[in-house]
Amino acid sequence: MSTQAIPRLTDADFASEFEEHLKGLTSTGFGEENLSVLLEAEIPETRSWAIGEAIAEAWLELNEQVIWPWHHDRDKRTPKASLPGKDLIGFARDEQGQAYFVFGEVKSSSQAQSPPNVLNGAKGMIKQIEEVVNDRSIVHQLVRWLFARCKGTEFEEDFNEATSRLFESGLTDFSLYGILIRDTAPNSADLSGRATAISTQISNPTDCQLVALYLPCAIGELPSYVTEPEDD
Repeated sequence: MSTQAIPRLTDADFASEFEEHLKGLTSTGFGEENLSVLLEAEIPETRSWAIGEAIAEAWLELNEQVIWPWHHDRDKRTPKASLPGKDLIGFARDEQGQAYFVFGEVKSSSQAQSPPNVLNGAKGMIKQIEEVVNDRSIVHQLVRWLFARCKGTEFEEDFNEATSRLFESGLTDFSLYGILIRDTAPNSADLSGRATAISTQISNPTDCQLVALYLPCAIGELPSYVTEPEDD
């Protein structure tokens, strides 16, 4: 697995900061012992779809310079919780360095047919992307979610710039991504027909890209690759 995807999945920087902060709150051997018990009780994320999302986020960060101001895993109340809403929520910057919103969906499929069923239907990726374009209540929820996590942080300026662009464009200046994770042979039919269909729903300045990432292993095998990256 990509060494960039594993930190995205485990929220490695935050986990290290969390552990160091807790260590500073222990003052006795007994406290340190119980700290170890608490930290060792963590249940690692091993669901294939969640690992697929981490791969998609890492790919977008590396190839499209997308900025993720908040890790979704921090919003979970229980280890196996599945959060509602868009899979991808972040920012990118244009050639002038001005921030704009990035929203999107990630779907994983081992289905042999092209396109796979995860693209279609009421809960398919294409429908969910179209909803962001056509349903202002979804955009409101996404912007509100980001505001709560960017206010008072290093990302507040990005949030303000992206929101101003959104207002000045009539709520249309943002980018959408649909990321399809596959473990089949590459096939242009996976996305070509869907890209043609969704293009009729989108107009400038909204931008939409559909991307298929083809893995060298089976999607079902992804949990076995969730280990700390080895040094090069």
